Amino acid sequence: MRITEATIKKLYALSGNQCAHPECKSLLCERDTKTEQIINHSHIAHIKGRKPGAERYDPELSENDLHHFDNLILLYARHHNQIDQRGAGEIYSVELIKKWKSDHTIIVSHEENDRSWVLGHQSFQIISDHNEIELHYYFNRNNELRFYSDDMLRRLSAASDLAMTLVHAYSLINFIESADSDPADMSRISKNDSYVRIFKEDAANLRRSFTQGHEYKSFAEKIFKCLQDCGDITGEEIARIQSGGTSKTTLVRASHGDSIQSVLADLILEKSRQT
Repeated sequence: MRITEATIKKLYALSGNQCAHPECKSLLCERDTKTEQIINHSHIAHIKGRKPGAERYDPELSENDLHHFDNLILLYARHHNQIDQRGAGEIYSVELIKKWKSDHTIIVSHEENDRSWVLGHQSFQIISDHNEIELHYYFNRNNELRFYSDDMLRRLSAASDLAMTLVHAYSLINFIESADSDPADMSRISKNDSYVRIFKEDAANLRRSFTQGHEYKSFAEKIFKCLQDCGDITGEEIARIQSGGTSKTTLVRASHGDSIQSVLADLILEKSRQT
């Protein structure tokens, strides 16, 4: 049995990209400023030993417990070697290393809330037990590398999906409103024949793209699902995602801190007043 991909990603997400040794401030992964490549210095260490003769070996430990998140810690390479060298288990006990991990997790969890992750998604591959695993990361406002948790990735995916859905919805609304003007082909007998034909084609294409691999039946259903999943991502952040992270657009008008739910409610209310 191997360490699962989910466990590895959880270890990195909760590490704050720093070695858990209390006297070490080394980064686990860092960007080479010349090549722009990510250099990985981290080691996944077992707290209780993996086999007979290993430091802190526990003969009653099951295979599942051996590779469980609770028995693993992320360390800089030299500290992994330090706790696993012969005889080190007498100094670096199970209790001590678990305290390192617990204290480190508390410190990381108290970091100032930083929203850089919403627009800074990047990824790279690491090798673990001969398997390639994709780690997702961003740089915070202090230009420090940090890793995404699964929850952050779910919220980000939902926000990106919502932004794209709103773009298409807004395009269709504009198209419907433009159907009151002269038709593109003035020779047509019916004033809006060309608009109707193009609208049906566009709507069919959008419907196929939205329902492929999902059970969505309408724009509203998809938007509602995205709203449920994007959590605390704000309306301003949705607008920046929709516009490529550069500036706000007329699609979503929001001020800092507004939830996307409140922004949509305002847009719906404004539209109802116009009709």
